Amino acid sequence: MEVSATCFDKCCTQHLSKKAAYEHFMREVRQPWMAEVTSRAPRNAIDDLDTAFKSFFRRVKEGRAPFGFPRFHRRGRHDSFALREKPKFGVDGRRLRLEKAPGRILMRQALRFTGTLHSVTVSFRAGKFFAAIVVDTEDYETRSGTREPSVVGVDLGLKDFAVLSGSGEHLHLPANRKLKASLRRLKRLQRSLSRKEKGSNRHRSAREKVARLHLRVADQRQAMLHEASDMLTRRFDTIVVEDLAVRNLARNRRLSQAVMDSGWAEFRRQLEYKADLRGNTVVVAPRFFASSKACSRCGAVKSDLGLDERIYRCETCGHVQDRDENAADNLERHGLHTLPAVPKRASETGETDEALPRRTVAKDRREEACV
Repeated sequence: MEVSATCFDKCCTQHLSKKAAYEHFMREVRQPWMAEVTSRAPRNAIDDLDTAFKSFFRRVKEGRAPFGFPRFHRRGRHDSFALREKPKFGVDGRRLRLEKAPGRILMRQALRFTGTLHSVTVSFRAGKFFAAIVVDTEDYETRSGTREPSVVGVDLGLKDFAVLSGSGEHLHLPANRKLKASLRRLKRLQRSLSRKEKGSNRHRSAREKVARLHLRVADQRQAMLHEASDMLTRRFDTIVVEDLAVRNLARNRRLSQAVMDSGWAEFRRQLEYKADLRGNTVVVAPRFFASSKACSRCGAVKSDLGLDERIYRCETCGHVQDRDENAADNLERHGLHTLPAVPKRASETGETDEALPRRTVAKDRREEACV
């Protein structure tokens, strides 16, 4: 639930406390239909606004960049509300209980983790309701019993999302072709929407189609990134990636859309937090590491290597190899030289899963189900 515009303006100009802001909401903003939902929805919205202001002024006081000033969210965009009190909600199998909701709400899937429920956030996106449930659990599978000590080099690209090099073998992870098809369809729908008269039924119907396809595109991006990062952290102990300058690569007009659609920064973020949970090691090669220009056999570096050269040919030793596979081999070698030794499995060192480093972040423990 969003805070009203008048309440937001008063908090900005008069520096109201949480208590004063809630009293102002109850006295001047509250509408009769708001009694149909739980009273904690506006309270938690005001709590979130207070946290946002405190975080902003703390960054200003510390001399950091003063970004993140709270922005008013109007109705119809990012509609959501949160419940953080245990008596206000509950989960029983695939059924979700919310205070003042008519009966139990059937979810598409049951929670995958068992533990203590902390909060639930109900959101509405593209005609669908979602419930994001935060669970404090201990049954998360931190390590895979079939994983052997190994190092893998991951070369990210556009033709193939990633090329893996480990133990002399190469694996090509193809780019998401369905995502490209959805983007082409999205372009057509947006053109159709621009020709509709605003306020008409056809305009509303076309806008709903565009919103649903936007949600599908976002889900397709996340699904591919989660599948790739999950596979890497389950199969390999040490993962070597590059520190790519995504912003500089996106300056190329012909490649900018493909670069941004690949989601390399999000992939690295997912890889790091999953590696932290499962006890892996992520090695980041320096930004100017010559992974593509260096020969994986003799180490000689080519001074000039164009983007159109897909086959690497070494002028020193005559080695010929696929460009991406050569880069992945160089990253694997960099990981072997950087680490003093390949990490051993927990069963070999005598450590237990509880001794491995873990990071419990609410966002990483979130369960989201379509209801």
